[in-house]
Amino acid sequence: MNVRTLVAFAAGFVAAGILGFVGIRADRQPTCEAGDLTRAVSREKADEMEKTFGAWVHRVRVCRIGDYLVNVSTNSAMAGIMVARNGAVMFTASPKRTSVVEQNRVVYEFNHVRNEITYAAFNAERGVWIENIDLNADGTPDLRRAEAPGRTATQEMRIGDHWLELVMRDGRSGTVFNGQFMSFDEARKQLGVPAPNQVGVTK
Repeated sequence: MNVRTLVAFAAGFVAAGILGFVGIRADRQPTCEAGDLTRAVSREKADEMEKTFGAWVHRVRVCRIGDYLVNVSTNSAMAGIMVARNGAVMFTASPKRTSVVEQNRVVYEFNHVRNEITYAAFNAERGVWIENIDLNADGTPDLRRAEAPGRTATQEMRIGDHWLELVMRDGRSGTVFNGQFMSFDEARKQLGVPAPNQVGVTK
């Protein structure tokens, strides 16, 4: 399970955790309550939440603002914030990552540890979700993935100005370029595109 899927998966656990704060209801005056965001879920789910969002989820202050519940860390050594609406997580931020979630799908994420940005959007014309991954957060996507219900997901890698699809043949991964199956390195050489760690290097 990749990180973006895990964040969305764990978001469902968080919804249960949020509902555990029974003292905060929409029909009451704005109020806050402190506690453990994982207290209403199983130990296994609590471990998943901690792995995904950080240990700060065990010490939070939850405040209702209209339809929103704002969860913030009460531990100054573990910064973190999570915003939910109608029991569904929509935004999280911590020193490790910042994520925007829409209907349990991560539509934006900045992984601060890996300096990697991922963003997704729905292409209504094709009926697919397209996820773009910027591996070094330089503003240019390097990988993209398309998925739709009932179809096999496709993955592509950008080499220069070309997007080449990942293909599996006889247990090997590669791509098809000019009608031939080859590795991405071979395709890169044929296109005359230097390897990422060679960009800017002259001989």
